[in-house]
Amino acid sequence: MMEQPISLNIIKSALRDEDIEGLLAQGVPVDEYDSEAEAILTAWQQLKTNERTSANLTAIVTVVWRQFFHREPAELDMRFPAFQNVARRIFESNT
Repeated sequence: MMEQPISLNIIKSALRDEDIEGLLAQGVPVDEYDSEAEAILTAWQQLKTNERTSANLTAIVTVVWRQFFHREPAELDMRFPAFQNVARRIFESNT
């Protein structure tokens, strides 16, 4: 099956639905995670086709989160299941 491009809207939707930091639940604007979504898409697009795996997408989400939210390793570990959920949703939209 031919790979479909990942859309920025799919990434934004996955991040909003997961609300990893709980910020949307606190009432911040709905575009809170848009910068992270753009960074995830940019990193994904830089991968070669054979590198575009769910595991690598999870790694991208993790790295972006560390960069944007300055989380410690233990904090990232606690969020890892959420990173996996986001990556799975994005990746599955691409197949």
